Amino acid sequence: MNTDTGVTAIRKRATEILASAAATLSLDDCKNAASTLQALADSEKNLSDAANQAKLLRYEGAKSSATMIVPFLTLLTLAVTIYFQWSQAQMTTRANEDAQWRDVLDNMTKPPGPTTDVVTITALIPFYSSDRYGSQAHEMAFLLAQQLANIQGFETLFNTAFGAPTWDNSHDIVRLARIVSRAEDNTMRVWRDLKSSSGVKQGEPTALPSGPFQSDQFPPPTNGPISPLRMIEHALDQIFMEQTYLTNAIGEMMRTKRPESSDINRDFSRFMFYEGDLSKADFTNLDISKSSFVRVNVADAILKPAKFDESFWNGTKWWQAEAIDGALLNYLIKNAAPYAKADEFYLPEGRNTTPMEIKEYAAEVERLCNGAMIKCETDHLPFGPSK
Repeated sequence: MNTDTGVTAIRKRATEILASAAATLSLDDCKNAASTLQALADSEKNLSDAANQAKLLRYEGAKSSATMIVPFLTLLTLAVTIYFQWSQAQMTTRANEDAQWRDVLDNMTKPPGPTTDVVTITALIPFYSSDRYGSQAHEMAFLLAQQLANIQGFETLFNTAFGAPTWDNSHDIVRLARIVSRAEDNTMRVWRDLKSSSGVKQGEPTALPSGPFQSDQFPPPTNGPISPLRMIEHALDQIFMEQTYLTNAIGEMMRTKRPESSDINRDFSRFMFYEGDLSKADFTNLDISKSSFVRVNVADAILKPAKFDESFWNGTKWWQAEAIDGALLNYLIKNAAPYAKADEFYLPEGRNTTPMEIKEYAAEVERLCNGAMIKCETDHLPFGPSK
């Protein structure tokens, strides 16, 4: 019998006793009824206390659980707050970055000049590492390089956009060198046109091609305006210095240990190596076809390229290299003999110096031929202008 059934039975029995006591008015019946009612009240009280105790236990359990949940809810609230603040900060940062990028694009549309170039070069710096604008910023650097006839600005652009020369960024350096070479070709063409133009006089304004060679790029003249021809010559000087800078960068890279990876850049074709230091550089298995080597230092270099067709050598003492591939050696003996080209000279001696003697040259060629294990006719080497 459960508790509720027992209480019901007691209540029924108490009702019967009360009815009997009321009928008989017996003292014993009244006592029995009173005792029964007392037992019924005690039983109901116990049941009520038990039910309240169970509710109290459930309440205390819920309260304890709530106490444990509160820290997690606090952390969750904090996390949500931080996330929304971070999202807001990201949106603000993106909006600011977008505005700064628009300013860079606006500067690129302005006529080139020292001030505009410096502003643009500086403005591009934070974008090279941007996830959204990094690739575009590097493309802008290439675009800026082709109109930047200023060696200081060029060096700053190179260092900020590409950093130290490595095999990883050598492809970018080669691309940059080709851009500068195209700028040289275009400028040289303008120079030749001005040089041959009989109508150009000192200080006379002349229509120049739009681009890097505007009058505001050069120092103010001391005696009247700068002639267009002098402006172009100044621009050419700056471009030649840029080519020397890139040549030294490649030389520095080629003196380092080459990565063993098979996918490194090996294409150095159509590169203008100009009056720079390539000493101890290793050209093994590289493509230097259609590249020019003009008065560069290749002392102790290893010249064993995979391709060298149509390469041009002028004023470069290739015979001072440590080793040369046999095929390239024959090509150089035939096409790059000392003093074979008009007005050819070498560095660091410069112009108007005593030419090297053929015996000295023949000894170096014989050394290289022995190293390449080829037979050379050193007694009949081409030397000097062809007759």
